[in-house]
Amino acid sequence: MPTSKSRKEVDGAELCPCESGRRYSKCCRKKGLKWSVDSKDEAWLERPLSPKAIEHLKEMEEEFIEVFGRKPGHGDRWFQLSEGYMRRATLRTMRKAKIRPVLVYAYIQTGLMVADRRLLTGRDQQLWDAAIDEYYEIIEERGDFDPDEEGAVEDALVKQLRSNHRIGGNFVDRHFNKYRHRRDGSRDVESVAGFLVANFVRGMLSVTILTEGEAAYDGYNVLRAMYENYITLAYIYSNPDRVAAFTAQLGILLGTHVYATSKKGVELQSEIIESATGRRVSVPSRWEMAKSLGSTQEQLYQTLYRDLSSVSHSDITGLQVVLSNDGYDYLNPISSINVLSVAHLLSLLTFSLLKKKSPCVKILKHDLGIAAGRSFFELTILRKLIGSRSGLGFPQTFEKVLDELAEDDPHLSLLARSVEEAAAAPLDSANGREL
Repeated sequence: MPTSKSRKEVDGAELCPCESGRRYSKCCRKKGLKWSVDSKDEAWLERPLSPKAIEHLKEMEEEFIEVFGRKPGHGDRWFQLSEGYMRRATLRTMRKAKIRPVLVYAYIQTGLMVADRRLLTGRDQQLWDAAIDEYYEIIEERGDFDPDEEGAVEDALVKQLRSNHRIGGNFVDRHFNKYRHRRDGSRDVESVAGFLVANFVRGMLSVTILTEGEAAYDGYNVLRAMYENYITLAYIYSNPDRVAAFTAQLGILLGTHVYATSKKGVELQSEIIESATGRRVSVPSRWEMAKSLGSTQEQLYQTLYRDLSSVSHSDITGLQVVLSNDGYDYLNPISSINVLSVAHLLSLLTFSLLKKKSPCVKILKHDLGIAAGRSFFELTILRKLIGSRSGLGFPQTFEKVLDELAEDDPHLSLLARSVEEAAAAPLDSANGREL
């Protein structure tokens, strides 16, 4: 990198390097900003740093030395943030801080956050002012307007998923931890169900934490586990006589059961033998479970499980996630909407299943209905939102699940109609409210 001594300040009569179209003397230099060029005619901008910024840079250098055991050199990344990561994290912070929408819109359009207009180049000021004017033109034409619509949707999905996590946790405490087992064989079923639901509920919290930490892609690993817990739960509630296949897996740990072996002595994960009696128990695969539950579950397996497993198994088809214009990007964020929508679909399915099949008390069935309705509502809104945009699509299997559950549950049917009516209602263009 050329030093400041090897660079020469731009002549005042020349066009400003900021590309404002004005002379340098009438543009950036007038604002106290200095442009210089090196021997390769590459322009460099010098901006004054505040004492606080200088102190922060010193702290960053000290932290770098502590981590690497050396001083930072040319090409080292001081900020452990990619451009995409920084953008999403900034928008999330702006929403939490309740920054005025006009400033959020200007940031989205320009990439600038302006604390002191005097530090803007002439061109940056032009872009910033144009973005501000454009925002107010949109407001005048459309009424209420959220410039970070994706962030608003994500906030709603995360908030509702956290609420469902609380309901799920309360259900585990009040039902599974206090359940008085009956003599009809439900003891083993509810023991396995308790394990599955507790795991599922824990996964919901993990998805929200990963999303808020800009690591939504890794949420797919959690979603795969959540799906496996759900499909197993659905299977044992539909086939309570097959619960021995899962309690036998616990027997492996207790030493009362062993895996069967092939003729070559290789363990067979699909078959378990009770040591004392020699009784064999077959363990169904997830595909076998899904297939036994009907066409919708079979389609859902084909829609979800392959994609979720490709992340868990580091399938090369996920290459685009870690690639950017600059090469491999280990900080590259992805849109979290898809991750959250899958989490809510699994939440809807699991809580609807528990409401219908669990031998819990009435008040807990009410809670389960609230959680299922919450996820159903969010997915129905998302279905409408995505369906109104060209180039995007809501998975047909998801639509089928929503439609079938609405047919089966009057409460969900009512929610679906309310969303339809709200979407069809005319809007007052002056304020965005329904007429």
